[in-house]
Amino acid sequence: MNKQVTLIVPGGNEGEQDRVVTIKPGITVSQFLTQQNLNNYLLSNGPHSSFFQGADELYKLVQDGDKLYATTQVTQG
Repeated sequence: MNKQVTLIVPGGNEGEQDRVVTIKPGITVSQFLTQQNLNNYLLSNGPHSSFFQGADELYKLVQDGDKLYATTQVTQG
């Protein structure tokens, strides 16, 4: 059974973008981000949550109806 979640992506000048997406069993976090054209992003359950690992199976980490937050990676230098 697939799960539907709301993916929230910061949009810079365009503002925040929300999209409802379907997650199938077996998909990893990395695969999901690639499918969403978010290759340089990290994924979490919220602004104060830890980021999921790329190899984690996303389907097992979320519930139907959850909100997921995609955040760009920040490098300090």
